[in-house]
Amino acid sequence: MTDKIRWGLDNPHPFSQMKTELIWEGKYDEYGNRRMVDIAGCAMPLQKIETIDEPASRATARIFQVLERFCNGE
Repeated sequence: MTDKIRWGLDNPHPFSQMKTELIWEGKYDEYGNRRMVDIAGCAMPLQKIETIDEPASRATARIFQVLERFCNGE
């Protein structure tokens, strides 16, 4: 019968030491050194900016109305 291995702080699991990294073309130079990136000049296709043309006071009042209905069981 084999004893079960107990993973913990004194005996970490091998998978706990592994890290995930996103790599793209141009991230590293030909020597494997990380290149500096000008984040302000980068296009961010996954970024979504939402704007709501509603005064904050009216939006807050609407939230309180919904909460009152929820708390009253409507």
